[in-house]
Amino acid sequence: MPAAESVLIVTVYQFVLVMSLVPLASLAGHLGLRRVFRVGMVVYACATSLCLVATSMEILLVLRVFQAIGSALALSVTAALIRNVYPAKLLGSGLALNSLTVSLSMAMAPVVGGLLIEFAGWASVFAVAAPFAVIGLLLSGSLPDHTRETEDFDWQSAGVYAGLIALLFASLEGSLWAASHWWMRLISLALAIVLGTWLVRRANRATQPLLPIDLLRRPLIAFSMCGALCAFASSMAVMVVLPFRLDSLYGFDPIEIGLAMSAWPIATMFAAPAAGVMSDRLPAWAIGTAGLLGAVLSMALLAAAPADARLVDIAWRLGLLGVCYPAYTASNMRLVVANSPHARAASAGSIMSTTRILGQSLGAVIAAWIIAGNWVGEVQGLLVPAVLASCGLVFSFVRRNAS
Repeated sequence: MPAAESVLIVTVYQFVLVMSLVPLASLAGHLGLRRVFRVGMVVYACATSLCLVATSMEILLVLRVFQAIGSALALSVTAALIRNVYPAKLLGSGLALNSLTVSLSMAMAPVVGGLLIEFAGWASVFAVAAPFAVIGLLLSGSLPDHTRETEDFDWQSAGVYAGLIALLFASLEGSLWAASHWWMRLISLALAIVLGTWLVRRANRATQPLLPIDLLRRPLIAFSMCGALCAFASSMAVMVVLPFRLDSLYGFDPIEIGLAMSAWPIATMFAAPAAGVMSDRLPAWAIGTAGLLGAVLSMALLAAAPADARLVDIAWRLGLLGVCYPAYTASNMRLVVANSPHARAASAGSIMSTTRILGQSLGAVIAAWIIAGNWVGEVQGLLVPAVLASCGLVFSFVRRNAS
């Protein structure tokens, strides 16, 4: 499969996912958490299974759209379901178990994906998750539900929000326009600002707004979201830049790069659950601040690695990054969900997921700038992500007295 088509398959999924999360979380308040989750599992399982028989790129892209919608339906209610299942004193542990599942998937994905492509073809990569969706559907009968909202769903705001996200992606990522048409990206950004202003004004007049502006008015949640955006952007920028840095500076071959990079998700697999459990006992601002401070120091250690560094010298530094970033993100999720009104838990979870995807998209763009500027082997290659992590550290620290 050509590289351009591979990127498009990933981008379409990501775009539809971030465009759908917030509206579907609001819709869940009208339809019920359990029902939305079950519909998501059905949609995802069907779309994923059909990927096996996709006969063209166009069909595969359509199926990826439905995969993203199914994922968004399930993800939009995950945090709310966890909050309903676990008592308040164990909320961090519940979110930690979810983080462990995500981390295990991240750690296994490269190996499993490579084996599937080698022995079963590329289509199997998109279809492998179908059995898990079916299992989730079969087990969903035990999930709790909640009292549904009586207000009508705001379809107009949902449409405007979708347009806003589309314009933001066009202006940020820029792949929809030729590189010489920079003015199209500026127009997209200007239109996004107009739609965003309209959406905020409409949300200010609503009691249960689609855009959770009521949550963002709370300094504790607003600072947490800003910190999360910085943390996710920083981690993604480092993750994208590092393989190029390991190749150009240290001459690592692809196998060595893969082994070194695997230290990150393996460390995360243990650190994320631990951070979630700790957040039930320690202040989230302290855990998050320490985590991002550790991430900055880890990047400094990477920048100071000797020119003759071997695999183990790089791997333990990346392992530190895999420990430090989850200390912020896991405790941050617990803080936001726990401090949101019970009826708004789905919206809180959806905006956290949206922040994660937007942060990762921003980090990928920053990494592209670093690579294009030939900074991969320079100090700037790690300085920019370190500055982003430092900004997140500041947001984490200033929220210590916020409410």
